[in-house]
Amino acid sequence: MAGVALLDVRAILEALDITPGSRVGDLAAGRTGHFVVPLSRLVGSEGVVYGVDLLPDVVAALQGHRTQHGLTQLRPVWGDLERHEGVGIDTGTLDLALLVNALGSMKEREVAARETVRLMKPQGRIVVIDWQTGAKHPLAKLARSMPEDQADALFDHVGCRKCGEFTPSKWHYGRVYAS
Repeated sequence: MAGVALLDVRAILEALDITPGSRVGDLAAGRTGHFVVPLSRLVGSEGVVYGVDLLPDVVAALQGHRTQHGLTQLRPVWGDLERHEGVGIDTGTLDLALLVNALGSMKEREVAARETVRLMKPQGRIVVIDWQTGAKHPLAKLARSMPEDQADALFDHVGCRKCGEFTPSKWHYGRVYAS
């Protein structure tokens, strides 16, 4: 339950207005299925959720969530966001991409941003959630995060415009960019 205490996934996804039939990518999904399981239910049987991760054991865990919850719309994908065409999803596929507590740990952030943009449909939305600068939470002190102004500059540099912002928790910021 610690994850829910930090980020209320249901509230975040409600705010993002994800519709049935959408194609969504959680581009650093992690093993818990924190976002991919509820996303899969939101997009319904006509939609697709790509749970992308660099670690093969995480991709296997996502496959386990797919099987355990009967989520045929969940597609676990091994992918390296820090490589051009490093994610095995076709160009122009996604309506929405999530990058949750991800960019701060990457060395090739511009490559990752460009790879994210490559995956997007025209006018697709990219959602970045990360720790606020100076967040007073024990986990924030351990995390590598990307400050809000750096995220804005990065996505501006790769041709995206900021089209929204929100506060996903008292410790996190949320930004929405249009591809």
